[in-house]
Amino acid sequence: MLQRRTEGNYGIPLASMGGPLLLVALLRWRRPDARLLLVLACVPQSFLFYDQLPLWLIPRTRLQSATLSLLSLVGLLLANQSLPANATTAQVSQNYWPMILATCYLPALAMIMREPNVGLVPAWVDRSARSIGSRIGKPAKALT
Repeated sequence: MLQRRTEGNYGIPLASMGGPLLLVALLRWRRPDARLLLVLACVPQSFLFYDQLPLWLIPRTRLQSATLSLLSLVGLLLANQSLPANATTAQVSQNYWPMILATCYLPALAMIMREPNVGLVPAWVDRSARSIGSRIGKPAKALT
């Protein structure tokens, strides 16, 4: 299956146009949903709307989930409107990414940013954050 994939079918959201905006989630690094968003932004994906399904773990209310669902549907419909008739998978992925960013990732990021930076983190993450904080000359509490 992987032998038949064509170049251009997969991309890393963080390395794609507009993807670095997702690094804002680092401001909420203590939240598991922020870490999920950051991990998803680093994983190669085919930009075909279905790879973003794990983003639906981020909404905390029915309204947030419905909003994310509606936005993704609107994004899919808008992205399909501008596709040429005989588009290749690479062209589809390239065309879909801006809509996926605008209608899936950024709304999920907004949901994360509305919440405080609180949550349990693994001990090794906390130690690493404190270590990084001391290396750059800031007190570790400035990172929390």
